[in-house]
Amino acid sequence: MKQLILKPGTFITKKLILSLCMLLLCTLKLFSQVDDERRLNIRPIEPMTIATSPVGRVDCKCEKNILADGGFENLTASGSNITAGSTPWKRNTNTPQWTPAAGPCNKGYVQMWGNQTVGESIIQTGVTIIPGHKYSVKFTAKFFNPTATNPFVRLKVSAFSGASAAYNPADVVGVSQNISSTSWATYTLPIWTAPPTPTLTGIQLHPENGSALNDGNYVSWIQIDAICITEVPDPCACINYPQKPPINGTTLACACDPIKFSTINCPGASYSWSVKDNKGNNISFSGGNTSAITLNYSLAQQVASDATSFIVTVTLKCGDRFVTNTIVVPLKPIPKTNVSFSLSDNGSGAYTATASAIGAVALGNGNGWTLKEVTCPGPNPCSWVAGPIKWQASGTSISIPAGVLVKGKCYILNHYVNVCSSTWISTPCTVYKTTCFKLDGNQMRMAQARETDANDAKEISAEMLSDLRSIKQ
Repeated sequence: MKQLILKPGTFITKKLILSLCMLLLCTLKLFSQVDDERRLNIRPIEPMTIATSPVGRVDCKCEKNILADGGFENLTASGSNITAGSTPWKRNTNTPQWTPAAGPCNKGYVQMWGNQTVGESIIQTGVTIIPGHKYSVKFTAKFFNPTATNPFVRLKVSAFSGASAAYNPADVVGVSQNISSTSWATYTLPIWTAPPTPTLTGIQLHPENGSALNDGNYVSWIQIDAICITEVPDPCACINYPQKPPINGTTLACACDPIKFSTINCPGASYSWSVKDNKGNNISFSGGNTSAITLNYSLAQQVASDATSFIVTVTLKCGDRFVTNTIVVPLKPIPKTNVSFSLSDNGSGAYTATASAIGAVALGNGNGWTLKEVTCPGPNPCSWVAGPIKWQASGTSISIPAGVLVKGKCYILNHYVNVCSSTWISTPCTVYKTTCFKLDGNQMRMAQARETDANDAKEISAEMLSDLRSIKQ
């Protein structure tokens, strides 16, 4: 039978020690070590673990633990060494130890040594870990062997896939704070989010300290009980987002195009949107209680307001926390429809004319033109009229050839500009202006197209669409 030396000349057997402990109403368990650990210079003295009354904050409650036997009550050991066939916890590296003695929360707890390079570890496989979900981890532990070289211990919790794991798996669930107390206390790790891939199915526990030396003189011991890993209810995915949630979507709005904005999709969150133009007018939209909205906006609204931008605000509320953001989105201006016009006479009654769009917006968009001959003196004030088209063209500049214009006749030149398209298309999203004139000798009398407004443009009517369709690129 093995003997422990307590002091020179005194020998006490393990059996006698256990008898003494029973008389003192305490529980004793001796943890064995193997020759491999001695080669690492692990101290040959077998550390005794005597379950003491908890000192410090101990929280033994655990509901919906994803781990089986979080209290280490039902392990299988050879002597005190946890076996590879133990379930649900089994040894992974070296010889982690287990005692059925009463711990701070229940019967049974585990003892291990280690540092950042070498040590003992235990694993549990078949654990349900859902990718992307959040988990909280707490455990109760104490430091076992404070020394000058090893003044603390930490518990490292890692996750892995498969039936076994290396000593230090890549997917770290969390590392505890430095534990220097030799009294039982409960510790909590930061919330962990399981990665999207791979799907993890195992949990490893091992102790470490500040050393990376492969030397038993530089390892720390931990005793651990009541580990609890639970899924954290996530009322909305944005709970940890920065103060300003992103607003994505239209970057340059045009009245006739779909204008859409979206933010992060947070299940469980409530959404509040606000959209105004820079004139202070509220803009209606659909999808206001979701993560994406579409504006209900028309060219008529822009013509009426002469707005040049939208102010978009979104607020997300998750429980008692909310985040908000505001952006300004420019609104493509309505093109000016004024034209420069000139007439030429070759002296023999052959008239030609040129016309050009004016303004950067008009020059950058699709332009169309129609010329109509009307009964003199023509409409007063000058305006669009129905009737056959004498000549048509597209482009920012046009030349009316000889033979089209006739002396003594009256004409209406309609200039159309697409609001959103950079090339000419026959679309209702078009503004126009009319120029009325009469050829009187080599003179041209002109009048402006319509009542003056801030945009110097007017929306086309439905009956004008047939004229627009006749204009070819």
